[in-house]
Amino acid sequence: IQGPEVADHAIGLILSITRNISLHQKNASNIPRPIELRNKNCLVFGSGGIGLGILERLNSFGCNNYVTSNDLPPITSFIKKFINLNEVNKELKNMDIIICAAPSTFRTKNYFDANFFKKLKNDCIFINVSRGSLVNTNDLIKYLKLNKFRGVGLDVVNPEPLPENHLLHNFNNLVFTPHIAGASDHNRERSFDLLHNNIYRFKNKLKLYNIVDKIEEY
Repeated sequence: IQGPEVADHAIGLILSITRNISLHQKNASNIPRPIELRNKNCLVFGSGGIGLGILERLNSFGCNNYVTSNDLPPITSFIKKFINLNEVNKELKNMDIIICAAPSTFRTKNYFDANFFKKLKNDCIFINVSRGSLVNTNDLIKYLKLNKFRGVGLDVVNPEPLPENHLLHNFNNLVFTPHIAGASDHNRERSFDLLHNNIYRFKNKLKLYNIVDKIEEY
């Protein structure tokens, strides 16, 4: 239901970093030249509606798109390669942009931690529009202090809401939005349509849309 607007939001966070919009808003000094998205290697974690929407939009900028997930995505023209989860660590050093669009499950809690961040190339971009629990906040702060990233864009954090005196507020190259990626002028309309259709399908003993697997937790 919330795929299109969250995908748009992820692109907005990326552009805010690559075009230095957030740095200009903060009156930062020594602002670097903006960078192009063309030919950047982008890896999206999660191949659901949000992840595929992000990949589709990145393709229009000329990015080289990679995706990893528990599930194989459909074959599309805007995905260069599917990377198995057990092979991801070998590919991280080649990625310019990492985007988290994976669900919050027992497998993904604190997945993005110090062990993950140290494998990234310097001056990369990290985006999270999923859930704050996937990122180890203390480890992220450690690597922000080490100037690992060109920029970090977060719509979700842990803890949430983020206290006003939290250390994450101290970094000019971090763009933070307060969990608003899913809001839009049409998502409630889509929610109503889904509910209406599922009531009809339930009454007629048809398979429901968007069933959550309790074992997979999504």
